[in-house]
Amino acid sequence: MKYAESRTARQHLIQEILANKNIASQNELLLELKKKGFEVTQTTLSRDLDDLGAIKTDDNNGQSKYLIPESDPDRISDSGLARNRLEKLASDLVVGVDHSANLAIIHTPAGAAQFVASIIDHATLKNVIGTIAGDNTVLVITKGLKDGESVASQIWEYVQFRR
Repeated sequence: MKYAESRTARQHLIQEILANKNIASQNELLLELKKKGFEVTQTTLSRDLDDLGAIKTDDNNGQSKYLIPESDPDRISDSGLARNRLEKLASDLVVGVDHSANLAIIHTPAGAAQFVASIIDHATLKNVIGTIAGDNTVLVITKGLKDGESVASQIWEYVQFRR
């Protein structure tokens, strides 16, 4: 396949590579891009990864890899597996929690909120209706007026358990 030499084409290719290969470092990704005809600097690649919301995480074997939530080939549909993933990633991706009535607020590092929201959605936690994500904050909407506190506490337990 031929690619236009534009930022959009390059970022599309990065998504494709990360969806199909376990890439553990930016140097590995630079080599893959070079094979496809894209010569980019480390700075440009880093900026692209930020733009795409890529995060570095461990796979099921404990190996590091870059992941873009929308292109994750192992996207979890089973709620039990998603809950396990939430437990595993919470200590790395959740920096704080708060609550108010039926809302739980989850604070994340910049760029990680959409990924965390997706995991919460797939985990089908009890009393969670849905999530809304910004750049570094996830708003979790719950059913009951006091459920926000229990959901925030549950997620904070995941954070504390892994530390």
